[in-house]
Amino acid sequence: MIDPSESQHRRREDYRWRMLIYPSLFAFIILAAYGFMLITGMIRDLSSMAGYMKSMSESITHMESSMGTMNRNITGITQNINSMSSNTTVMATTFLDLSDTTKTIASHTETMIAISAKVNNMSEYMKDIRQEFDTTNREVNRMNQNMRTMNRNVDTMSRPMSFFPW
Repeated sequence: MIDPSESQHRRREDYRWRMLIYPSLFAFIILAAYGFMLITGMIRDLSSMAGYMKSMSESITHMESSMGTMNRNITGITQNINSMSSNTTVMATTFLDLSDTTKTIASHTETMIAISAKVNNMSEYMKDIRQEFDTTNREVNRMNQNMRTMNRNVDTMSRPMSFFPW
């Protein structure tokens, strides 16, 4: 027969094992599901990467065929640079001619500076003349006001004076 204390001891031990095994089993199931999701995601990524590799292979083939065109274009660029070099030589001689013209302009500029100084002096004289005209205008306006006042006074005097109240 089974001793009651032994039976109780066995139940406690079973309970402890259950408390340890069930959560462990639950954690294992969650980790297994998470691992399955990771593996599935990795397979999907590898599949899309294989598609990108195919596309990249096609792009490299296209790029290889474009290299010949690029080589022809570089040859054209070289010819254009040679043409630019000869045009630069022509421009250099034109600049030398332009230098002579610039010297002529410089001599005319000295004359223009002298004329400019005289025009500046004239401008100062014109400012003085304008101030004199402004002063004259003010004086004429005062005379005009005085004439009006005088006209009013004469007009008042020309009316008949009545000394008699009847």
